Amino acid sequence: MQPLSSKKTTLSYFWNRWGTTIPLILILSLGAALRLYGLDGQSLWNDELSGWRRSSYDTLAEVLGKGIPVDHPPGYQVFLFYWIRLVGDSEVYLRLPSALVGIGAIYAIFLLGRKLYSTTEGLIAAGLMTVLWTPIYYSQEARANIISMLLAILSTYWLIDIGRGLEHNRKVPFTAVIGYLLTAITSSYLHYFGLFFILLQAAFMGLYFLRRPHTWIRLFGLYAVILLAYFPWIVQAVNLFIGRSSSWTNNPPSDAFWRFGLFLFNNSPFLTGLVLLLWAVLLTQVILTILRQSESRRQNLLSPGSLLIIWLIIPVLLVYARVHISEGIWHNRNFLIVVPAAYLLTARAITQLPYRRAAGPLVALTLLGIIIYQLLWVQNYYTRPQKEQFREAVALIVENDLVYPDAPIIGWAWHKTYFDYYFTHWRSARRVDQLLGQQGDIAQAEAFIAAADSPYIWYIAAHRPPDPEFISFLQSEMDTVLHQSFIRADVWLFEKKQITEGDGG
Repeated sequence: MQPLSSKKTTLSYFWNRWGTTIPLILILSLGAALRLYGLDGQSLWNDELSGWRRSSYDTLAEVLGKGIPVDHPPGYQVFLFYWIRLVGDSEVYLRLPSALVGIGAIYAIFLLGRKLYSTTEGLIAAGLMTVLWTPIYYSQEARANIISMLLAILSTYWLIDIGRGLEHNRKVPFTAVIGYLLTAITSSYLHYFGLFFILLQAAFMGLYFLRRPHTWIRLFGLYAVILLAYFPWIVQAVNLFIGRSSSWTNNPPSDAFWRFGLFLFNNSPFLTGLVLLLWAVLLTQVILTILRQSESRRQNLLSPGSLLIIWLIIPVLLVYARVHISEGIWHNRNFLIVVPAAYLLTARAITQLPYRRAAGPLVALTLLGIIIYQLLWVQNYYTRPQKEQFREAVALIVENDLVYPDAPIIGWAWHKTYFDYYFTHWRSARRVDQLLGQQGDIAQAEAFIAAADSPYIWYIAAHRPPDPEFISFLQSEMDTVLHQSFIRADVWLFEKKQITEGDGG
């Protein structure tokens, strides 16, 4: 029989060697499964179709000249231009980059948690990133938001190394400088909230080293390189920052912060309330630690807890203040840049609860189990449609095409190709003939209907609701044969009213 001490030595060796690797592999495997499964389970929605359309021009020059939205820098559209040509533009292919980035974000937050605290916090934060609704949802969307989140993690990871080097008058690691420059420049070109985050990092570093002028030259050199790289787009960025916001952006509701908490934690009041309680306990501990220590406030500012609290709160408060001064730019998805801080703070709060060390993993696993249960069986994430149903609306027309083969199609969205993408997807030769839906379009619609050879007319609308007056006109001029509503989409089939003998006097 093997001696007991020998067994303990073997278990200790196994845990020291594989105690991090095995949980991390399991977390990453689960994260990959949750992000890659069902990439085509839901229709592309308006913003995804807009990104596809803007990157589908024949040349990069056309993308840069016609395809860049006024509210976005060019990075994502340029990437998508090359991706479509190299890989394809199916739903799966369009969303695959986000899914891969989402998997990478799990590993990145593990590394950051380990750097700030320990392996335990890193694994718990990675677990939260793996199973919570928000990072999964945006990992399955063909937009830039999840990439901005990953870049926020990586830029912070390398900026900490830069800050520690400057703090102790050491040589800053070359890999940290290169890593930070690449992530900061990419983030700035990818999304304006990515640029906003890099500007906040620059301001934080400037304030932190305000009383150490000998570091200014090195900091100035770092951000001068970023500014120089961003110079080709700086005029457009400045115009947007000081100008009016777009009509599609939102002002925050009165309960904006509570809704943001729900956004972070599975739209669950229970989970959100529990996490807020954990944060309150952690914040109390951080404040007591600062009061007890004789270190300067400046040193405390760079402590992990303080850094994460600043990261989580300041961007949200600044945007909240901005929207109460002028036009609204509030939308929860723009705040994916602060999501990692929320999950890292939660991981730290779990490890600081007053229980025996062995109970920590059990508490974390219980919480992750509750989250998975909510995701799969309460929210029904993979079985309940959540995105605008362009695909299903077009499918209804295609399914009835043999019955009404010559019926023309009037559509209403921000661009007719959003429907045509799915006509192509269903291998149909049909296309939207006219894009009409406002009260001012009634005369044009009347002429189009009168000229149509078929007695039937399809009308399909998605994301952009038609004017009530326009729908009333269609219903008064024709009989409704069919009407089906989808998520932010509707399809009508109308039949022209028959002119009976004697009509018209």
